[in-house]
Amino acid sequence: MKKKKLWLQGRKIADRDLKNSIGIWACKLGPIGRRISDIRDRLKFPNYLSYRTDRLTHRGGGTGILIRNSIDHHPTLIASTTFENTTIELHLPDSTPITISSIYRPPYGSISTLELNNIFNSNSKCIAVDDFNAKYRAWSSGTWNSNGTIIHDYICNNSLILLAPCEPTHFLNHSNNPSTLHFLILKNFSSGDANSINALSSDHNPVSFEIDINVNLPAISRIIKTTNWSKFKQIISTCLPGYPNIQNIKDIDEAITKLNNAILTAINLAFRSKLINGNYRKLPPNIVKKITLRNQIRKRRQQTYDPRYRRTANRLTNQIRREIRDYDQESWKKWLMSLNQEDNSIYIAARKFSRKYIQIPPILDTNGNYRPISLLSNIGKNSDDTAILAQGSTINYVIHTLQKGLNNIEKWCTLWRVAINTDKTHAVMFRKGTSRKELKTLSFFDEDLTWDKEVKYLGLILDDKLTFRSHLKYNTEKFWAKVHLLIPLIGRRSPLTLENKLLLFKQVLRPIFTYVAQIWGLAAFSNRKKAQILQNKILRIIVNHSLNL
Repeated sequence: MKKKKLWLQGRKIADRDLKNSIGIWACKLGPIGRRISDIRDRLKFPNYLSYRTDRLTHRGGGTGILIRNSIDHHPTLIASTTFENTTIELHLPDSTPITISSIYRPPYGSISTLELNNIFNSNSKCIAVDDFNAKYRAWSSGTWNSNGTIIHDYICNNSLILLAPCEPTHFLNHSNNPSTLHFLILKNFSSGDANSINALSSDHNPVSFEIDINVNLPAISRIIKTTNWSKFKQIISTCLPGYPNIQNIKDIDEAITKLNNAILTAINLAFRSKLINGNYRKLPPNIVKKITLRNQIRKRRQQTYDPRYRRTANRLTNQIRREIRDYDQESWKKWLMSLNQEDNSIYIAARKFSRKYIQIPPILDTNGNYRPISLLSNIGKNSDDTAILAQGSTINYVIHTLQKGLNNIEKWCTLWRVAINTDKTHAVMFRKGTSRKELKTLSFFDEDLTWDKEVKYLGLILDDKLTFRSHLKYNTEKFWAKVHLLIPLIGRRSPLTLENKLLLFKQVLRPIFTYVAQIWGLAAFSNRKKAQILQNKILRIIVNHSLNL
């Protein structure tokens, strides 16, 4: 069975192009793209029937399907709010019914997997095709979006097959980054061929798909299921505490039913599934052959219970583990040797090792769309610490000046309705000597501010004696934490060149303890020497020299 999918730009001249394309490609089925010229325009082609779902609210959008009238079919209504669809059901000879849905997802918002379930649960064989506005690295070059992640996870979780052309299908006039927005999702079909065809006067290329409906290969499952047999045994023992009391045929049937239910319940409760997010691992042929041989020996051992097969299988398992470990080490070494400064790969690798990514939830508007960052408050985007400094020859004068300044700030904040977190407000008295008298507390928004020994301001820890001892200790801990993350790249066993190691040191590590060095550089020599020792240690590790020299 051969199918063609074609998109229109929304101009009447495109209808002529579509007729020419259909005449050339002689398609039997073709979903029509979302930009249909006008609701009043009718799509008429010899020997074809057209089904369309127009967008009645505003311009653009809409889906449609062209199908040869000799194919037994009927339209199907599937309700959806996150995407537009036109759906039909085919009834081919000697085949189960097939659901085919032409889908258009607008660029804004997110697609609903629950509504996709309505399509893929309608029949045992389903095809969803058209413009999903979903970008993901598995089928589209360049950046990807949230809909691409949703579609990718949905395909993996439901063991579906995605069929997309190798060439891009969408070419923006104002951008040099084409993308693949049009693809096909198959359920209970084998894979096929997809081609992007430059045939229409549109920024959306037509896409042709060829699928053999006689070959039904199940999709590769990306879910691994493991069973806890100890838990399974415990559940069976609980459900079937002893031997059943069987007196007649009815008791036998009840016992069999109870046994089947207990087994099914135990299996459902004892197994757990794990989704494989990445691609399947590709191992060298020699390791794959050993794995196949090991599995064959294990199977023969289960059939014969010969202990020799068990010893042979265990020996092969140990060999496979060693070879996989050596293979991983060699692959890691090759990847490290491929890092260089020209293509910025060394900076990308350092960023991945040194940063911990935390998923930040999106900021949504009242209608569920993403709220542009330009509409957010400027105060929220530019939040900095503020310091109030007062100096004088006596402590009482300094405290009086600070209290006066705090009162003025309190009046201004009250006038302009600005809230200040007093819990994060600290007071420090910088002085050389010590005094046995307790300092007078400062008042700010009816709360007393205690005098602290040190305070952190813009990443710099200021102690009351300005020795910067605490700051250097904090920098040392932060520095070594970063070193432990980068040790695979700059360690003694790293195959990176010395030039690249020093580059990572200068770009990632050295800025940690040189931050605001113009200020803490006034510390005593004994404290500054700690930073020098820290630098010497990491440089010896980088050049693979002993630390005892």
